[in-house]
Amino acid sequence: MEKREITAGSRIGAMLLDHIVMCFIIALLAMPVMSMEFKDAFNDNPFNTKSTIDWTMIIMVFGLSLYFNKDMIQGKSIAKRALKQEVINIKTGEVASSIKCLIRNITIVLWPIEVIAVLISPSRRIGDFIAGTKVDYISEERNSKPKVNTKNLLISLFIGFGLLYASSFLFSNNFGNGALDNPDYIESSYDKNLSNAIEQHLDSTMNTYLLNVNILVYDSIANDSLKYIAANFLLSENYIDNDSQFNEIKEEIFNSMFEIIPKSDFILMGKFIYDGKTSKKSTWRTYDWRKIKQDETNLLH
Repeated sequence: MEKREITAGSRIGAMLLDHIVMCFIIALLAMPVMSMEFKDAFNDNPFNTKSTIDWTMIIMVFGLSLYFNKDMIQGKSIAKRALKQEVINIKTGEVASSIKCLIRNITIVLWPIEVIAVLISPSRRIGDFIAGTKVDYISEERNSKPKVNTKNLLISLFIGFGLLYASSFLFSNNFGNGALDNPDYIESSYDKNLSNAIEQHLDSTMNTYLLNVNILVYDSIANDSLKYIAANFLLSENYIDNDSQFNEIKEEIFNSMFEIIPKSDFILMGKFIYDGKTSKKSTWRTYDWRKIKQDETNLLH
């Protein structure tokens, strides 16, 4: 029987199919948490933005680690099984181990470059040269269904998850130590008097735009000199869909807050909510005077 050669077309087809399938799997994994967050977005009760476990990030990282390990079972991803392809260890000529498959897929982050590499070398993209592997059609001459090594599978998943979880902190968009994404505020520093003062002031000055407002002020953030404010703004109308109008109202609300607390004294994470009979809208806005000042300085230069 004449041996079939891997072509660039078949490889790119497998890569595209894998990408679609893995994105679908990641979306399925994230859907329960995202649906819960969507439900919470319209909760106008006072909220605590500090969470011990960021389940959204953990599930997304786990999903991406599955992407990196898509070939871990007998050297075949879902697309490779459909197209009768498998990952081979160059040295032994046998199906590659789950660890080698993980190593070859780390370069998935260079997806466009890997596509170009496949056009030049269909059977071996950059990840294959690093891992010492290649892609070939399933052959009767080798054992294409080796016994699954559960221990190696778990090790591969653990390594993939660990690498992605660690890298997520390197690429998180934090400003100073008062990170708006997950501010490390001191819960015992909750300032009830200032929280009530800001609420009452906004209730009296912004009642045209706001049905209700909930404010939580924390006087201390770990390794930061600013206060932290978590706020819920329940809008009287759907201003969110009109960007220019919404931005004007947001500025008015913030300026009203500045009458109670200086704008250079705090960072804020605010949730703007419209809960109408026929539609529901929600959006987040953050505020940090240092970030604004830095952006203005950069524009001047």
